[in-house]
Amino acid sequence: MVIASNVIAIDTYKSLKRNDKVKEKAMEKLSTGYQINRSADNAAGLSISEKMKALIRGVNKATVNTEDAVSMVQIAENALGETHRALLRMRELSVNSATDTTSLDDKEAMQKEVVELTNEINRIGETTEFNGMSLLTGAKSDSRIYEGSIVIEGDDNSLYFQVGANRDETINVSFSNMTAIAIGIAKEPKTALGLVLEDVEIGGKVYQGIYANSKNVINAITSEFEAHSLDITTREGANAAIDVIDAAVNVVSQERSKYGAIVNRLEHTFNSLTIEKENLMAANSRIVDTDIASEMMEFTKSSILVASAQSFLSQAMVMPESTLSLLQDSFGSQGSMPVKHTSLLDIPKTNSNKVSNNSDINTSSESKD
Repeated sequence: MVIASNVIAIDTYKSLKRNDKVKEKAMEKLSTGYQINRSADNAAGLSISEKMKALIRGVNKATVNTEDAVSMVQIAENALGETHRALLRMRELSVNSATDTTSLDDKEAMQKEVVELTNEINRIGETTEFNGMSLLTGAKSDSRIYEGSIVIEGDDNSLYFQVGANRDETINVSFSNMTAIAIGIAKEPKTALGLVLEDVEIGGKVYQGIYANSKNVINAITSEFEAHSLDITTREGANAAIDVIDAAVNVVSQERSKYGAIVNRLEHTFNSLTIEKENLMAANSRIVDTDIASEMMEFTKSSILVASAQSFLSQAMVMPESTLSLLQDSFGSQGSMPVKHTSLLDIPKTNSNKVSNNSDINTSSESKD
C-alpha cells in the first residue's frame, strides 16, 4: 500500500479520458453524418473517397452531356422528318404532272409548289442549329484544335460528345450536308460557257463562284431555286424528277436511320452512366457515411464506460485514507499516537444532558461541604 502514487486512480483516469474521446468522436460522426471528418480519421479511406467523388462529379456531367447530345441529334432527325414530308409531296406532284390528263396551267401551278418546297428543304438544311452550331450543312466541328490560326487536329465534320468521366471517352457523330443542292434536287445555275462571276446574292443567299453566261441571267431569277430546281412542267421532266426525288428520299432516309441509331446508342449510354453513378455513390457511401446504428451503439457504450470510470475514480481517490487508518491503528497499539489534525467539523458534538447532569452533581457536592 502506497500514498505517494495513486496508481489505481491514475489508471482509472486514463480509462476515463480514453472513453471520453471515443464518446466525442461518436457524437461528431452522429452530428455530421460522416465517419471521415478529417484525414486522421481514415487517411487511406479519405484518398479513395476523394477519387470517387471526382469520378461521381464527372459522371454527373457526362450524363448531362449525353442528354444534350440526344437533344442535338433529335433536332437534326426531326428537321429531316420535315424534309422527308416535303420530298414525298414533291414526288406526289411529279406523279400527278407526269400524266397528260393535267393541263399546262395545272403543271405550272404544281411547278411553283415544287420550287417553294425546294426552297423550304434548303432553308431547313441551312437554318437547323443547336447552340449556334449548324447541323445539316456539313459544318466543321467546334472541337477543332488550333495552333494560332492553323487547325492541327479535328478537321472533320464530326461532333464529339464527351460521355464519360475520363479523357477521350467520347462518341463522335458526323452530320452530313442535307441542303437541297446536297441531296440532288437542285443545282447551282451554270451554263456551257462556264464563266465564273463574282460573289452573287440570290434570294438572300450569297453564292460563290456562280457559273452563268451573264449577270442578267442571275438577275432574272425571281426565286432562289426557280431556275435550277426540278422541272415537272413536262411529262419527261416529271418522270426524271421522280427518279431524282426517289434518290433524295433514300439519302434522307439513310441519314435519319443513322441519327436514330445514334439516339438509341446514347440512350444506352445514359442508362450505363446512371448505373455507374449509382454504384460509385454506394461505394463512396460505405467509406465516408456514418452507420447510425453502429455509432449509436458505440456512443451508448462509451457513455456508460465514462460514467463508470467517473464513479470508480471517486472511489480510487479515497483509497489512501485506508492507509492512514492503518498507520493510526499501528501507532496506537504502541502507546504513541501521532497528532491528528482535525477541523472544527470533525469535533464531536457534546451531549447537553451529560453536561447538565455534571453541573448538578458539582452543585450538590458543594452544598454538602
